[in-house]
Amino acid sequence: MPTERIGYDYVNALNPPNDDVRVRRVVELAPRDKLFREPLHPYTEALISAIPLPDPVAQRKRTRIILKGELPKPTAPPPGSPFHTRCPIAIAQCREIVPPMEEKRSGHWAACHLRG
Repeated sequence: MPTERIGYDYVNALNPPNDDVRVRRVVELAPRDKLFREPLHPYTEALISAIPLPDPVAQRKRTRIILKGELPKPTAPPPGSPFHTRCPIAIAQCREIVPPMEEKRSGHWAACHLRG
């Protein structure tokens, strides 16, 4: 299955060469159109909200998701979900257990305890 990574270089997400998009530490995997239309993981939502829109009117009207919290240290990641320190919907389970990558909807995989 062809995939595209989204992470620090989200510019390629504006026009990915493949049909599928994979987000960073593989927190979400889905066909491109499905992922951009209905992201399931909060990190994916934040990344997509950071992509500039070509329409200035639409750009001014949209809400950008700004993640708050501590960036985890790559050399000493926190227990549980690596995103829980910045996740706006994290629960206690996120701080203890790494969410498994699961097929939440047909052909749409995400690693999130709450979404799906």
